[in-house]
Amino acid sequence: MCLGSGEWFRAAAPTGAARSFPLELAGVSREEKLTAAALAAVEAKADAMLVCMLDEVAWLLNVRGTDVPHCPVLEGFVIVNAAKEGEGKKDSTSTATFFVEQSKLPAELAQELAAAGVELMPYSDVYRVVEELAHEGTRFMLDPNKVTYALRRAAGSAAVERSSPLSLPKACKNEAELKGMFNVHYRDGAALAVFFSWLERHVKKEGGRPTEKDIAEQWSSLGYLSVSPDNVHLTVFAVSIYEQVAAARASFGAFDLSFPTIAGVGPNGAIIHYDCSKAENPAIFDGAPLVADVSVRHTPSRGFG
Repeated sequence: MCLGSGEWFRAAAPTGAARSFPLELAGVSREEKLTAAALAAVEAKADAMLVCMLDEVAWLLNVRGTDVPHCPVLEGFVIVNAAKEGEGKKDSTSTATFFVEQSKLPAELAQELAAAGVELMPYSDVYRVVEELAHEGTRFMLDPNKVTYALRRAAGSAAVERSSPLSLPKACKNEAELKGMFNVHYRDGAALAVFFSWLERHVKKEGGRPTEKDIAEQWSSLGYLSVSPDNVHLTVFAVSIYEQVAAARASFGAFDLSFPTIAGVGPNGAIIHYDCSKAENPAIFDGAPLVADVSVRHTPSRGFG
């Protein structure tokens, strides 16, 4: 932001904690992904591959973060060294450098990355390192549509422009990822059923008149449930949303909503991304149509006669 004084101010960098994404959910180890990336660099006749997109960094290293609200990524860049002669087998370890604020990484995650041949360096060092390596003759494979201007400039004539080899394997879900998606939707569906049960009981049987904010908070609490296909056990936490997130992290593997709950009563339901938490007088649900956008893959509407 530039103020009238001519001085530039930049928001502080996010400091949210990172976590390891377990192999049973990822389906493919970070070692295998790094090896494939190293071989792709060789095929492109490059010495290294530069990864800039936050989702690709998270997928490649099997890490998740909290730097972006409701999006499990963390700020970072990765340089994957091309496989050398004799490498590229399934049991080989490709080396890479992860430029990240290291205070975000728990000790166990740092150890896991080190075991996979990943060196850690400060986040801001990436520009200097790329420029120095390029000057020394290192050729960087990079996707011109997925690289920052500053890093593309740092690579200069040493850039080997190619489409990211990570995009397709990241998009093609393996069996473990498909199973995880099923389990997530299973839990969301159970939570939605409990939510409507609460709403109908509270309104029709108990005579309640909840506001939009009440409804949004109730759904948020139901978003963290202990539900599995083998053992359906619903637990609603009667505590604040922040405590629910912590409890879910500790016990059930749920970390966050994919976006804040949108609950609109009557005409408010027609407002795109209506935020009832900012309304001075949130509408009271008294039988008018309710539109609830609740972090699942559909937007239910409900009315009571």
